Amino acid sequence: MLNTLLPTANGLDMIQAWFLRLGSPIFAAPLAQLFQQSLAAGVAPRQWKSAVITPAPKVATPTQPSDFRPITITPVLSRSLERFVVRKYIYPALLQPNLTLYFRDQFAFIRLDYCCNRCDYAHRALNVEQQRLRPCLRLRFFEGV
Repeated sequence: MLNTLLPTANGLDMIQAWFLRLGSPIFAAPLAQLFQQSLAAGVAPRQWKSAVITPAPKVATPTQPSDFRPITITPVLSRSLERFVVRKYIYPALLQPNLTLYFRDQFAFIRLDYCCNRCDYAHRALNVEQQRLRPCLRLRFFEGV
């Protein structure tokens, strides 16, 4: 996973992707253990929860705060773990749902609640996948979430 990192901005930890990519033979085992411990405990390291937030202008000449949008840059290791969790657990749960689940699948015909129903379905799908996988999959990337 480390040897496939693309050049990207580094977060507050100042660890750059090229450094992790070059040192992947040395860093792979300790980072794999750290990732496994994070997944087992359900908590990411505190340093991975910090981010650099940079305002980027939405318009050519910004004049007020609403003319900017926030760009959040988290540490490379945090993004790597997040990418792993999404690819390994979340995509399969959403793309190949367990057919024994009870769910309302008529989202397109519900005008006001489409987003809520889709989120409810995703939550139920992840809960079933979580029960199947043991140890359970729960990971907090941000405080208060």
